[in-house]
This record gives sequence, C-alpha cells and structure tokens, in this order.
Amino acid sequence: SQPFWDYQARNAYILRQGKPSIDLCLYLGENAPVKILTHLLPDIPGGFDFDAFTSYALFNRMDEANGKIVLPDGVSYNMMLMPHNSNITFDALKKIADLVKRGIKIYGAKPIHSMSGRDTGKEAEYTRIADELWGKEPAAEGYNKCGKGTVYWGMPLAEAINMAAIIQDIEMKNGNTKDDMIYFAHRKLADGDIYFLDNHKNIAEEDLFTFASAGKYAQLWNTVTGERFALPVAKRNENTTAVELYFSPRESYFVVITDKEEQLPVVKWYKPVSAEAITGNWNVYFDEKLGGPGNYCV
Repeated sequence: SQPFWDYQARNAYILRQGKPSIDLCLYLGENAPVKILTHLLPDIPGGFDFDAFTSYALFNRMDEANGKIVLPDGVSYNMMLMPHNSNITFDALKKIADLVKRGIKIYGAKPIHSMSGRDTGKEAEYTRIADELWGKEPAAEGYNKCGKGTVYWGMPLAEAINMAAIIQDIEMKNGNTKDDMIYFAHRKLADGDIYFLDNHKNIAEEDLFTFASAGKYAQLWNTVTGERFALPVAKRNENTTAVELYFSPRESYFVVITDKEEQLPVVKWYKPVSAEAITGNWNVYFDEKLGGPGNYCV
C-alpha cells in the first residue's frame, strides 16, 4: 500500500500550505443545534466555497479590513451569511451591525427578535438596530447600504453575490462546478494560489476552467505520480486565469497559479480511445510464447 500512502502524504502536505481562501462564511447562531444542517443551507452557487462559524468566533476573532471579514491568522471572507431562521441575540446583532457599518457585506432575512431571555427589555434597541440594517419595512427582496457595508436579503444568494461583485472562485465555461460535481479547495500562498480539484463523477470531464487568481503561469501537480507539468494559459486578466483541463472519471489533481516561471514539460492528456462495436466475425491473436493459443476466431 506504499504508493497509496505516498499519494495521501503529498495531498496532505500541499493542503497545509498557505491559508484557506473561501468567499462565504455562514453564521450558525446560538439556537440549538449549533451545527451545519445541509437542508437549511442557502443555495450556495457552484464555484464558491463556505466556512461555518459560531458566536465565539463572531465575538472573539472577527474584524473588518478593506470590506472583508478578517481573522487574526489572515484568513478573510467576502460575505457573511445569516442563520436560516434569522433569530440572533442582541449582542450578535450589535457586533454584526458594527462590522457592516465598517464595510462588510451580509446576506439574510431581517431578524425580528432575540429568542433569548437575557435580552428582555432590549426589544426597542434590537428593533432600532435591525431597522438600521434592513430598513423599517423592507421589501420581500432587496439591499440596503449601511455605513460602508451592504445588507442583501430575499433574492437568491447567487444574485446577491453578483450584485456584490464577488468573483466566482472557479468557473466552468460549459458547466457548473456544483452541478457537474467538480469539488475543490483553494489555498492562498504569498506567491500564488493552489487549487485541489476532484472530478467526483464516473465519467470524464473536459472544460475551460477560470480561476479567481491572477498569475502568469499555471501548473498541474499529479500527486499520484509526484510529477508536475506546465498548463498552457488560455486567457488571463488582472483578476482571473483560465486553462483547459481534462479529468478522467474520479480523477483529482492540483492546479497551481503563479508568477514564478519554471521549465516544466507541457501536460499531455491521456484520453481513452473511444469504443466501437464490432459486428460479424473477427480474429484475435494470443501470443503463444506467453501461453496463448495463437490465432483465435470469434
């Protein structure tokens, strides 16, 4: 099993490099059960990843910088998603309001009340803060500028992300990473970006992939063999880099976007030859030196 553990070790090592790069963070609130319930998640559009966090992180680790939610270790997020039931405590609402006024973007329905007995007597102030963020009588969907930040609600999350001008982390020209079951993880380095891509299907995938990373060069790292290859860049701008990729069924590998030039062999895709049905009789030869019967008519 040594080759398998070599493969696992390579993946684990690479995925420990740099910092995670994730666009969305989901606040789980304080109402039990405080965990991710997939049927209560908003419809996360393809090409975006998300983290979930609790009130401890909200009060002790979250800050604002350049319009993003930032953590002490340098990880940042472009948008905060509110709990599905929109009921949050008074202290949580105050903290989120402060972050919005300083520049962050949030998505979710307007909270009506705290659902916490310790917030009894704070109803008027709770309503005032909520009105400031969402408006006194918000429409079924819309957005509201509050200080330097923006609050979105009612519309599909994909529409809010588009209005907030957040670039899709991975985009497929002819498909969708979510619908096409292309799973990914993104790590940010000081001098580039690492994407782990997994074709989670039993069929091959071929498409033009655009990454939210500006780099002059692209590389493919095959952790099964330990080999690295150059990927021809199809197009590039100040925010994105696009390359043509081919996946065999259930295949995974790393794509690295960087400004560092290296002399690597250009990748050659090993695509299976298409099968063709044979009608009528045909002959096959089994080598007699290897114990075969020689010519054999089928």
